[in-house]
Amino acid sequence: MALTTYSIHRAYDHSVVVTASGINLQTRAQALTEDAANHGKRFYVHNGKGVVAAMLVKPHGAFDLLRDDYLQFNQKARDLRAALGLAND
Repeated sequence: MALTTYSIHRAYDHSVVVTASGINLQTRAQALTEDAANHGKRFYVHNGKGVVAAMLVKPHGAFDLLRDDYLQFNQKARDLRAALGLAND
């Protein structure tokens, strides 16, 4: 069984900003808060099958957003993941 690779996408341009495994996903997402350029920005998380989470980054943490608003970007995220050689299973 292969491990899931998660991709975290910047919502406004859908670019992959970081990838993570299930082991370090929370740490990688939280690290986005350390870069002031990310403050006030929205991101969504894709697991190769679909959008599984969305968040708003603030200086003091990442806050959950309703992922349903980002489900429409599933195919765009899958295309970007494929271009980077990440599995879409």
